[in-house]
Amino acid sequence: MLLSTNYNRVAIDGNGLSVPDFYHISNATPGNADDVIEKKEVMGLIAQANIGYRDMIFLNLTARNDWSSTLPDNDNSFFYPAASLGIEFTELLGISDNNFLPYGKLRVSYGQVGNDAPLYATSSYYAKTDVTGDGFTDGLVFPILGVNAFEQDGTLGNDELKPETTTTFEIGADLRFYNNRLALDVTYYNAETKDQILPVTISAASGFLESVRNAGLITNKGIEAVLSGSPVRSDAFQWDITANFTAYENTVNRILPDLTNITLNGFTSVSSNVIEGEPYGVIFGEALERVDDPDSPFNGRLIIGPDGFPITANDSRILGDPNPDWQLGLTNAFTYKGLTLSALVDFRKGGDVWNGTYGIAQYFGVTQHSADLRGEAGDGVIFDGVQRTGDEANQYVENAQQIDLNNNAIGTLANRWTRFGFGTRGEENVEDASWIRLREVRLAYTFPQSILENLGISNATFSLTGRNLFLFTGYKGIDPETNLTGTSNGFGLDYFNNPNTRGYGAALTVTF
Repeated sequence: MLLSTNYNRVAIDGNGLSVPDFYHISNATPGNADDVIEKKEVMGLIAQANIGYRDMIFLNLTARNDWSSTLPDNDNSFFYPAASLGIEFTELLGISDNNFLPYGKLRVSYGQVGNDAPLYATSSYYAKTDVTGDGFTDGLVFPILGVNAFEQDGTLGNDELKPETTTTFEIGADLRFYNNRLALDVTYYNAETKDQILPVTISAASGFLESVRNAGLITNKGIEAVLSGSPVRSDAFQWDITANFTAYENTVNRILPDLTNITLNGFTSVSSNVIEGEPYGVIFGEALERVDDPDSPFNGRLIIGPDGFPITANDSRILGDPNPDWQLGLTNAFTYKGLTLSALVDFRKGGDVWNGTYGIAQYFGVTQHSADLRGEAGDGVIFDGVQRTGDEANQYVENAQQIDLNNNAIGTLANRWTRFGFGTRGEENVEDASWIRLREVRLAYTFPQSILENLGISNATFSLTGRNLFLFTGYKGIDPETNLTGTSNGFGLDYFNNPNTRGYGAALTVTF
């Protein structure tokens, strides 16, 4: 097997048109030119053997070796095997003719999967600069006075990268009950990824911001189960239900000894991080000080400072876990004489999201919450927490200090609301991301054969579909399913994210 990828993009932009309505680059003032070349080759050898015994026992063996151009020249080969065994025990035991359990299959598998490095990660490069800035202003736009600029890329290459290896063990069962009216497919898995390739933040004094390294050992174990059944089945009407349940734990077992944590994505104040001994991608950032004494009746309560506001901790801490406790998809389908109505409802329990959009609105004092607090200024605002009355662990009292947020002595409005906003206290904007979502509704009609047979058509179906129709959640943002950095390693971040789109469609499917 040989996979060769060659991507080449040439682009140029211009500003202003000399002749109205003549949309051509020659009619504009030339701006930035861009030429991107990306090449990658992977060569692989694959061997496979399938062995079966009397359609009851099945053994599959595979082996693969790849050579990738994205790895160092002297060490670009990696090998990964796999094996799976399936046993239809109802056939083996001769009990497939019973009505309660006519079909049962047990399966177990062990396998490895290799993964090469990102493109051009083994070397350091210079890149053309178009814009430099801080993200809040326009910054400097090149070329300036006709002069282009090039700068060293922020990522330090690593010519000692090794391929990632994921080793997975799975065990499961496929069971059918009551003449296939009820089915259960359940799987337990345990996957271990070693030498995971991640961009690791390094000291800016080196001239770089990050380096690509084999940084971690991560385990992912969980259970997946699909339960389906037909509570009602007749000649004219059928009701089918399918429930798809998933629960998993994704844990960082080990990272490089010279690192305490790795930033996957995000900001200086709040980010998605890899921390040894913690779930993958925990939300990490500036926190509020709390009572930390299991023997204290005030354990876990916010500590309020002399000014009446919660105290910010001196160090960054884990603020939340973006991984859900469990997820469930529930599909109901009703069919009556060729007309089918189906609906998929998604449930998510747990998992946190940093709502940076709400935080920046708090920063500028334009949320309803900030308005409500200012409206209470006549009576004063009392923050829920405790105040220290001494140095001992239990020397706290319930906070009773009232704060007039409209009192200019506290500072300007902007200064007051930075206490609740984007940069200084990310913990206050970490929210639970549980939801119930109407993911899809579909209405379909399959035309009867009595109409189609005279037209030379074997099958025809007309359908109407709606997706992402409703969302029920306590999350204050737009949609807790979205992620600031898209499909990157970092997740659980919301900062002016676009919501999921709601879509409608109609389709006519014809088979001749």
